[in-house]
Amino acid sequence: MGERAAKERRRRRNGRRKRERKKNKKKSREEKFSSSSPLINPPQENRDKTHRRTPTQPLLDPTTPCEETLKVR
Repeated sequence: MGERAAKERRRRRNGRRKRERKKNKKKSREEKFSSSSPLINPPQENRDKTHRRTPTQPLLDPTTPCEETLKVR
């Protein structure tokens, strides 16, 4: 009963823990989807706001030389 046995035990225990965690995660996920909770499916208008990209500033026209753009600013 040396170091190797202890390592083996630890490895097995970790494996079991990992499997149980995975199972619990799956279970909680199923529970979430079975219950019609408002958090999972947010109202459409809110979702649109969160995912819309902020409008980027229009790119400077590449045909104008640098001096002109500097003057404008």
